[in-house]
Amino acid sequence: MRPVVRGAIRGALLTALVGFVVACAAAPVHPSLRACASFGLRAIKRHEVVSVVPPACAGLTKAQVNQAVGIAIREAVGPQPKAAGRHLAFRDGRYLAPLVSRVPPSPSAAVGTSSTSKPPAAQLTWSALACWFATAAVGAYLLFGQSWHRHRRDRRPATAPPRVALAHAAVALTGLAICIAFAITGAAALGWTAAALVAAAAGLGMASLVTFLPEPVVGPPRSDREGSGWTRSLVFTVIGHGLLATVTMLLVVLAAISRS
Repeated sequence: MRPVVRGAIRGALLTALVGFVVACAAAPVHPSLRACASFGLRAIKRHEVVSVVPPACAGLTKAQVNQAVGIAIREAVGPQPKAAGRHLAFRDGRYLAPLVSRVPPSPSAAVGTSSTSKPPAAQLTWSALACWFATAAVGAYLLFGQSWHRHRRDRRPATAPPRVALAHAAVALTGLAICIAFAITGAAALGWTAAALVAAAAGLGMASLVTFLPEPVVGPPRSDREGSGWTRSLVFTVIGHGLLATVTMLLVVLAAISRS
């Protein structure tokens, strides 16, 4: 069974690596207040009237665009006496006035709710995906590492993981693939599907927890430090895997809510 276990580990690591590369390559580049203000400052210096919303400002709320325009105008005017500063600000504001008028007000601003009162949906989605990758990596170590350790310790043939543990891994990897698609597309249906799968994977993980508990000692007590060290390491790894899974579940649900 040794080649089978090694092949499974390599396959799991390769799947995680490919998914991570695809997720990072597809990560959107978000506009920022600083980028929008820098664009406005360049337009003022070139005496260009901004008639369309540039990519540096796309996605920002009307309040954020107003703030970026104010920053650009203040940097363009510089330190001036009060009267002269107002005159220069009025002159430079004409170049950026169409930009402000072309940005529609956000629904949250219309009801008086700040757009920064909750984390951005994209940030939650990518955080959930990164946490899911970390959870999967620890789970792969638990799934195949214990069987390999028993093989080395007891000199017995390595056995395949229990079916419930394999089902847990299959559901978790399927959910991870859907979470990658959710992060790329932002579709709320994919987010809720990933949330349902991570919950199902958590249930199967609780069922398979018994397979990772230390086996009772049969015969005279052993005093090898390697065995006791492995037991302690196993307990901490299981706890870490459970904590990561809990955080992943919370982030996926929050990301799905924010996309709905």
